[in-house]
Amino acid sequence: MKKIIISSIGIAVLIASIIIVLNSEPHGRIHTSYVPLTVEQLANSSDVIVIGRVEGIDSTTQHKTDKVSYPITHFIVDIERVIDSNYNSSKIKVSVIGNEKYISNEYEELLNETKSKGRVLLFLDHADESSNIYGDTYLYLGYQGKFSIDDNNIAHNIEHGDIQLDELVSIIKKARNRL
Repeated sequence: MKKIIISSIGIAVLIASIIIVLNSEPHGRIHTSYVPLTVEQLANSSDVIVIGRVEGIDSTTQHKTDKVSYPITHFIVDIERVIDSNYNSSKIKVSVIGNEKYISNEYEELLNETKSKGRVLLFLDHADESSNIYGDTYLYLGYQGKFSIDDNNIAHNIEHGDIQLDELVSIIKKARNRL
């Protein structure tokens, strides 16, 4: 009899825990991965390459299919310079997977740039049907496609290291001229 009571209490605690978990707000980290690309490969696979400052979050949406659901955050970048592209607006919308509850590296990096008001160089692809994000928005090519630019015009990237901004722009232009 004692075993039945203890088992019943254990089952009740388990059921209560499941209900609490199902009714609570989920939080987590979204992990994304990329095939490592050289700066030349990033330059050749990008539709637009910009230097600017991340102003802030424009909006957040939820992408849903019958198999997956994930958040998309749209940041606004104030453009200082467009490198080798026909893009001619002073701002660009950059979309990344993630939000304040489901944090991705890309979301966190752009959010940190918003807070620091620092300059960035971004390699961007135009969103289309294959990206599952539609409209006038661009996707940046993950952690390897964002360089933070310091006050000495050194571009920093976790994959590619530190490089003078002028040298980086020269590499990009040279690579794109080979297309």
